[in-house]
Amino acid sequence: MKDVTINEVQVNLLDWREAARARRTRRFWLAVALSALAGVGLALMATLWLQWGLRQMEARQRHVAAAVERLEEKSAEMVDLERQLSLLDQEQALLERLQDERRQTLAVVNALAATLAPGVRYQRVERIGDRLMLEGEAVDSARLVEQLRSLERAQVFAEPLLSRVGAEQGYQHFALEMTLAALPALEALP
Repeated sequence: MKDVTINEVQVNLLDWREAARARRTRRFWLAVALSALAGVGLALMATLWLQWGLRQMEARQRHVAAAVERLEEKSAEMVDLERQLSLLDQEQALLERLQDERRQTLAVVNALAATLAPGVRYQRVERIGDRLMLEGEAVDSARLVEQLRSLERAQVFAEPLLSRVGAEQGYQHFALEMTLAALPALEALP
């Protein structure tokens, strides 16, 4: 206890006031220390949370990179498959063209056989594109004229033109050219 004298009056300051002041000071510094600890704890928790998020992001990035790598491999496979498909398409187009030429050749041969007049014989037949050149012989001029008319009536041939005629050893030797008309649709051959 402290005794203070003021003009000869003694004032007794109670010990409990001083003890309360000391408690308040301790509480203040305890609150400051707890706040500092809470701040450090929150900062530590925020740091740990951010590091966890960063690890998650890195894991996702690795996953995406692996997926991109797999997609690039599949893309390379797709490019290879597309190239193979293109080659197969070209081969199919070639086979279809050859099949069409086979059908056309068959139609031309059948039409030549169907239009062959008695007494006429073909010695050479040559086809270049849609042009057909024939060389042959007929027993006489009447058979040759009949052969030309028969070729004109055929739907497969257009514009038969006689380019050369000559008599030799009792036969009329001839050469003619004609254009192949649009061939009728043929059924698929076996």
